[in-house]
Amino acid sequence: MGLRVNFGHVIIAKRPKGTEDEIAFAHFTRLMKMYPSRGGASIVTRLGDANEAEQLLQYISRPEAGICKNMKDMRRGCEVVVVASGLQIKTEADYNPQLMQLAMVRATRPETRARWSWTIAAPNMEHDWNIRMDAWDKVDVPTEFRDLAKRISVVFKPDEGTILPLPKVNTSKLAIPDEQITEIQARSWAIIPFKESPYVLKINITKTLKGSRTIGEQNVTWGVELYAPHWEESVNHSSGGRKDWGEGLENIWEEGDDLQSRLGCFLRIIMEVQALLNRVHADTASS
Repeated sequence: MGLRVNFGHVIIAKRPKGTEDEIAFAHFTRLMKMYPSRGGASIVTRLGDANEAEQLLQYISRPEAGICKNMKDMRRGCEVVVVASGLQIKTEADYNPQLMQLAMVRATRPETRARWSWTIAAPNMEHDWNIRMDAWDKVDVPTEFRDLAKRISVVFKPDEGTILPLPKVNTSKLAIPDEQITEIQARSWAIIPFKESPYVLKINITKTLKGSRTIGEQNVTWGVELYAPHWEESVNHSSGGRKDWGEGLENIWEEGDDLQSRLGCFLRIIMEVQALLNRVHADTASS
């Protein structure tokens, strides 16, 4: 299982007849209580203007921003994900502008629905947020994909000063029938410690090479997520390997003496990330 906080925008897909474009906050909260059961709203975490990912990273890199004390602590990498027959087959590598060698081909079968998903709408902020627990099964890599890392080439041609360039990916050597592959995505990412907290920010840019989003500029999106590196081990071992998150998970939040104070610290970090995204948005708009 994996636990993440993602930031994005709540999209109202349906609304009761007669609802105006602008409504009072009290009316908004009443509507939001109806949406989980009626499917009228969702959160979009794949964001459209991928340039904002670089703007966010450039802002974080400033010492006066107070986000990351040493940018040398930042990790960067890329991955290529192939979706086929209900499986996600992934190969990845750490960032190296001179030589990029993909490795570690892995396959998983993700569950179609999240085990836990809460969305928080924040009308006074630029971004809403969602905390989500996903689950999957690790499976053997299908024979035809075992040499995936060797058949895909990845090249970075970064502009001067670019922190997170998008890789150029060549999949022409994939000896797999096109109809067998549902989707191919190439993703570059950067992981940065968030202040003095136990959490990190993972900022990514994704390009869909094959799939439903391959026409126009919308095939390139970006996203930002918050998590603690120790979560993966805690989530997957607290229940003896079962896909369950009982009372043992109250200890994945480490700050504070009791659960209430630990959750309070966690929520404060989320709001600090929202404030950061607000500042970057305002800084970009004024420049």
